[in-house]
Amino acid sequence: MKFYYHDDYSLGEIAADFEISRQAVYEHLKRAEQALEGYEDKLGLMARHVRLHGWLDALDRQIGGLPEPHREALARTAAALRGSEDGEF
Repeated sequence: MKFYYHDDYSLGEIAADFEISRQAVYEHLKRAEQALEGYEDKLGLMARHVRLHGWLDALDRQIGGLPEPHREALARTAAALRGSEDGEF
């Protein structure tokens, strides 16, 4: 999956590197996609991510409407929350 989606290899390039058929690469990709979709259906991580970012966007808008003395500290906190959600501790 990394080669195909991240590194933008073609099915043929992956097949050549691993000395398997293009069809085998295709089938492995489809099986991995189905497994990931199954995990997502059970865990709901993408929906959680979208929901949290919506709340953070609303918080940013609300912070923008506050008087200046309160804005900076809350904006830093919102940025920290956004970073922790994105894996940037």
